[in-house]
Amino acid sequence: MVVTTKGVLKHLAELLSVDASALEKTLCFRVVAAGGDVVDKGHTEKEAVFAKDAFAKVRVKHRILYKSLRLGNGIISGAHSVG
Repeated sequence: MVVTTKGVLKHLAELLSVDASALEKTLCFRVVAAGGDVVDKGHTEKEAVFAKDAFAKVRVKHRILYKSLRLGNGIISGAHSVG
């Protein structure tokens, strides 16, 4: 998905259950600290694509971990109830 408007960003944020402004900051900016100053620097197009891909990978990993833990807990709960 390419985020081209604030409407698309808002819709994507709703789908992911995250704050739209936090999602925009994650996808479009990076924090740069130098000489005691901390500033948000806009991504180039290449950096934005990289950030999008990295964000997607983290979401997938978290989803797999969540489902694995739920499955594991279900197996453990089932093992304790057998008898």
